[in-house]
Amino acid sequence: MMMNKKYIIAVLGMFLLVTLAACNRAGDMESPDWDTSDYVDAAPAAELPLTGGGRPVQQAPTEAENIAEEIPPDINEPSPINVDVLQRMVIRNADMRLQTLYFDETVSNIETLILNRGGFIESASLWREPSRGVLQWRGDFTLRVPVGLFDTVNRELMDLGRVSYFSTQSHDATREFHDLQSRIRIRQEELRRVEHMRDLATDLNAIIDLEQRLTQTRLALDTYTRRREEIDQLASFSTIRLTVHEVIEIVETMYYPPQDGFGTRVGRAFNASVNFTLRALDFVAIVISAVIVPAVLLVLFVFIVNVIFKKRQGLVPGYSKLANWLNV
Repeated sequence: MMMNKKYIIAVLGMFLLVTLAACNRAGDMESPDWDTSDYVDAAPAAELPLTGGGRPVQQAPTEAENIAEEIPPDINEPSPINVDVLQRMVIRNADMRLQTLYFDETVSNIETLILNRGGFIESASLWREPSRGVLQWRGDFTLRVPVGLFDTVNRELMDLGRVSYFSTQSHDATREFHDLQSRIRIRQEELRRVEHMRDLATDLNAIIDLEQRLTQTRLALDTYTRRREEIDQLASFSTIRLTVHEVIEIVETMYYPPQDGFGTRVGRAFNASVNFTLRALDFVAIVISAVIVPAVLLVLFVFIVNVIFKKRQGLVPGYSKLANWLNV
């Protein structure tokens, strides 16, 4: 009976130990993920066991090797963006050419119009160029206006002169803008984590590797940030490229080419005959240079050979027949 009691107590004790171990394991599985930024506070570097080289067992070298796996050089593409629920970032541009009789007044009105509409002149260049024997002014302007007033400013500019050309372009940069924002957040998180690992590192090779990663991350972050700011500025202020030409007169009627008179047709025919004669003379000169000159040289060569053979008539057998043939 005593043996049975001991056996029962041993079984109950083993069952209790197994139950406690299972509960402890379940508690560990339900605990939140361990953040690498918090583990240093829980276990400072000075309190960790050291190896023979004086380096914490769980410090920089291990983290420096793991970070290459946790944060690869090329961050994965951000998750797809639903453009329909985002604020649109539309970049609008326009090209316009104006003709004006009063160049100075038109330029002054352009400056006043842009300033009153809350925009600014990004660039401007003025010069004079010859037209119909007269120097006339020309100006090229790059204007930036609030996107909400883009169409209004275009209409007001058209009223300052005669429009000879106008076109508009629009580019939806919404997806690119929000994709850049996602990439910037990823790079900022990567930068924070790599800086944290570098501060903990004590091994020289690990520090060098982490510094290289920091440089690459900062360069990528700077590129994404500058592009995002550029898109934001272009979407907030539309661009109008304006060219202003000074003209002597503005003709609104249709252009009809003048009809040729009798004298014009006679003159055109005379010019055609003169041109034909000149081309014929050129052809004759080419023929003379290509055929007659070589023939003259050949005859001169034969004459010289004939003279030489006459002097040596007695020395060259059969010369008389050759001389007779040449004289014929």
